[in-house]
Amino acid sequence: MPSSQASNASSMSMDISVCDEPTASAPPNAASNGPQRTKDELEEVLKSTLRELTQLDEERLTVREERMFLNSISMKVKHILEAGMNGSYQHHFFTAVDQNPPTASGENGRFFRAIVQQLNKDFTSCMRLRGCTYALLEGEDQNLTTAANLERIRHQANFSAAFSFTRPQAIEWVLRYLYHYHNNGNPGTAAPRVISQLFVQMSEPWKKLATQHIDRVVNQCFNFIGTVLNYATRLDISDRIMRKHVFHVLDEAASNAKEELAQLLVDKDHHTWTSAQHFAARVHTGAGPAMQNKTAPDLRISTGNDLLNTLCAYYADQFEYFIAAVVNQVIERHIITPLSEKIFSDIVVAGMTQEEVRDVVGEKREVMEIRKELETRRELLEKELRVFNWVLESEG
Repeated sequence: MPSSQASNASSMSMDISVCDEPTASAPPNAASNGPQRTKDELEEVLKSTLRELTQLDEERLTVREERMFLNSISMKVKHILEAGMNGSYQHHFFTAVDQNPPTASGENGRFFRAIVQQLNKDFTSCMRLRGCTYALLEGEDQNLTTAANLERIRHQANFSAAFSFTRPQAIEWVLRYLYHYHNNGNPGTAAPRVISQLFVQMSEPWKKLATQHIDRVVNQCFNFIGTVLNYATRLDISDRIMRKHVFHVLDEAASNAKEELAQLLVDKDHHTWTSAQHFAARVHTGAGPAMQNKTAPDLRISTGNDLLNTLCAYYADQFEYFIAAVVNQVIERHIITPLSEKIFSDIVVAGMTQEEVRDVVGEKREVMEIRKELETRRELLEKELRVFNWVLESEG
């Protein structure tokens, strides 16, 4: 018995010692870390899914939804276009300000009115430098532009140099024209018909310069409108609006502007006439001190000098009128002013048919499939998150 009891006691003590040893266990909150980590991952996937849905814009299943979506784009575009045309720039679209002068590209290309004004100034400079077929050289250079601007405009316009005359050479030129084409002309008088024909020759480059100015302004309108549409909506919708609507409107505007220019050129080549009060003063000033002080000039030279002075004065008067007419009647009336009303206004949208609206903002089949897939994923993720929230709350 003693040996048996000792054996039992030994066995018992061994069992106790084993039970007393600390057992390996999971760290605190290990059971809850797994669901929490999974929940965090699900939330990240849900955020990513919602971002993708946001990039697809609003769902447009009916014609009414499509037209409402198009109207929202139209209102935003019209507001930005009007702000750019007026030069007010009261919109977030114009918040990116560069210290450099406005250019046709980059962030400063958004300041539309400033760029159009710069294009008008460049046009005026080109007209001064290249507008006259014959340049009269006398005294010091009267060019109002700087040498740097001259080189820049020459590089941009790439026009051939005008013929240059001294005053004696110019007098001989007009006299040859007078006696060759008007043998019955009365020496000592500057016939209006002669002045008109000489003026047509001198102003021949105006058509080319004005046409190029129209093309530059229309190209800037195209760039500006494209930037506005890219800001207002997705690129695929912006491209559709440009192709289906903007191209046609700008082509029509350019055509109307060139028709107006053609009429100005026809009027320019009619008989000479001016109502400017300073016309006579210009004729007198153009004679120069030598001619003004001469008491008994040669009749032939006097006739040529009077004719040349009248021609130069008339050219200067018509030069100012033509530039103002191109800027106001051609550029502003036919290109700039109609932009906000013709590009994508509410009136334009209201006049669009159901098919035209769908062509512009209707969702493509692949987009609808992507949206359906994303919506399904969103619903599953939200359901799983509700389950995990319930699990975590019950454990807590």
